Amino acid sequence: LGGFDERYVPAYYEDVDLCFGIRSLGYKVMYQPQAVVIHHESMSRPASKRLELVETNRAKFVEKWGEELKKRQPPLPGEKPVEIRARDIRCGRHVLFIVDCGDDAQSSNEFPRIAQMVDELAQSNCVLTLTLSATDFPQYIISKWQASGIEVLQPPWINFAQILNGGDVLAERKDCYDTILVRSRRDVSAIPASARKSNPRALTLCDASSVESDQQLDWIEQFDGVIVNSEAQRENFLKKYQIKQMRVWNEEQKDSLEKLLTPEV
Repeated sequence: LGGFDERYVPAYYEDVDLCFGIRSLGYKVMYQPQAVVIHHESMSRPASKRLELVETNRAKFVEKWGEELKKRQPPLPGEKPVEIRARDIRCGRHVLFIVDCGDDAQSSNEFPRIAQMVDELAQSNCVLTLTLSATDFPQYIISKWQASGIEVLQPPWINFAQILNGGDVLAERKDCYDTILVRSRRDVSAIPASARKSNPRALTLCDASSVESDQQLDWIEQFDGVIVNSEAQRENFLKKYQIKQMRVWNEEQKDSLEKLLTPEV
């Protein structure tokens, strides 16, 4: 390849072009989430010049790699966040997993099942985005998930309160997800309502395994389906609520979690 392609001088798109070139030779481009780089943006040229260079080199990049780009997720006309899905060349069900375990995940007894669910999805064909309300998840666990290809979003990079109200990534990433899975004990009826607008084709599911038996959950009927951890809990829910689809998942369950995140035929 001879290093960076000089058509992009002085800057912008030369690094992405190099990655495409490496893949064209049959090699893989690996992502190291623990690497840290400090970038002082727009220090060498004014912002106005930067935007001009970005647009100029973008056209050069598309001209050079047009055929390769056609193999990626096709853009949706007029939708801004299509690059969120187009950036990932993996095939599989795109899943947004919203985990509401309060501000202290480790002391809330939520962590074991959350970790088990995420670990199984990491081994599946799903393309997973994980949003966490708490910031105290062990960093080595977060790093392991990121290294397996999971996008992990936590405060302050997201506004979790807005997510529970149907905003932030849920509203901004239109048509990006095939399944939206929520784990929460609070009223999150705003999430399926928002999902029907931003991701109308997505299956909305609520993992209610941590919910107390005497807790009132009328809002749970807003979801397309509910996941619980035992047949007894399933029967209890069916007696109290009009739920479209009830699914059971635990460590002894034969059905994979990935299978449960697909619409029932």
